[in-house]
Amino acid sequence: DYAGDLRFVANYNCRVSNQERYARLSNEIQTFEKFNNSGVTLYRVNMVYLRYAEALNRAGFPQAAFAILKYGLYPDVVNKYIDDTERATGGAFISFDGDNFSIENTQGVHSRGCGRADCDTLYRIPLPDEAKASRADTVAYQIPYVEDMIISEMALEGAFEGYRYYDLMRVALRRGDVDYLADASLEKLLGNFKEIRERVKNDRAMLRALHFYMEDKRAVEEREAIRNKDIEKLLFLMKESGRSSFEYLQNVYPASRVNSQSLSIGLCLADMYLRQQGAYRVHGGGFEGTIQLVVPADKIEGLRELMSSVFGDDCILQVRVRPFGTKTVI
Repeated sequence: DYAGDLRFVANYNCRVSNQERYARLSNEIQTFEKFNNSGVTLYRVNMVYLRYAEALNRAGFPQAAFAILKYGLYPDVVNKYIDDTERATGGAFISFDGDNFSIENTQGVHSRGCGRADCDTLYRIPLPDEAKASRADTVAYQIPYVEDMIISEMALEGAFEGYRYYDLMRVALRRGDVDYLADASLEKLLGNFKEIRERVKNDRAMLRALHFYMEDKRAVEEREAIRNKDIEKLLFLMKESGRSSFEYLQNVYPASRVNSQSLSIGLCLADMYLRQQGAYRVHGGGFEGTIQLVVPADKIEGLRELMSSVFGDDCILQVRVRPFGTKTVI
C-alpha cells in the first residue's frame, strides 16, 4: 500500500530472515509504519521546512521557497538557485551557516519522497508564458503557483497526521477563495446529481450534501442580517437552518434509533407552541444534543411548563443575552 511515495510512512525497518538467500522470496523483510508504540511524532523537521517555505513564499521569496522543495536550503543552493535581488532582499531569512546547513543534512522535501528532484527537469518553479512588465509582476505570478506546490507537498508529508484541513483553510482564507477547500459547488452537484447518486448509492449522503451547500449560503445571509440588525430575518434563517438540519442533514436522531426521538419531540412542541414567533433548532452535536430556542419574553414560562411536563424539571436552561458585547471588568 505504500508503493511510490515513502512520505506516507514515518518508520522504516529492514531485517534479514533465516530464509535461504536465493529462495523465491527475498530474505530481507521490510516494514513501513506511520505510527508505532515506541513514540508519537509531534512535529517533524520536514514539516518545519514546509511551513518555512510557505512563509517565505508569501513574504515575496518564491525562489527560496521552491529551493526548499527541490534542493534543500544551504549556502550552495542559495547562491546557485536564488538570484541576487531575492538574496539581497531576503537577507537573514535565507542566509544559513554552512557548518550547520549542508548537502549532507539538508535535502529537498520533494526529493525525500520522490527521489532526486534536482534531476527532474519537469519539477521547476513556474514561469509566465510571456515576460511580465516587471520583476514584481513575475513574483506575484509565481507566489500562488509555488504555494500550490507547497500545499501538495504538505499533503504528502503530513499524510494521516491531521494537518490537511487546516492547511487548506489557511490558504483559502489568505486567498479569499472558499473553493480552494474543495473543487465543488452546488451547480456542479446538481449538474451531475444523477451520476453521483448512482455511484454513491446513499440518498442520505446526497441530502446531507444539499444541506451543506444551502447552509453555507444561509450563513452569509445570517451575517448580513446581524450587520443590518434585521432580527426578523435572522430568526427566519435560524428556523430554516434548523428545518434543513432535521430534514436533510438528519442529525436529530440516529437511523438506528428511530424509536427514541426526544429532540424531534422537543422541536415539534416548540413549533406548536411558538408558531411563527421566536425560533428553534437542533443545536450542538445533534444525536442527543440540545435544542436552541429564541423565545419572546411573554412565552417563556408557558414553554418551560410545556417542556417540563414532557421531559422533566430543569430541562430548560434560560440564557439572557446582554445588549452589549465584551466588556473589560478589571
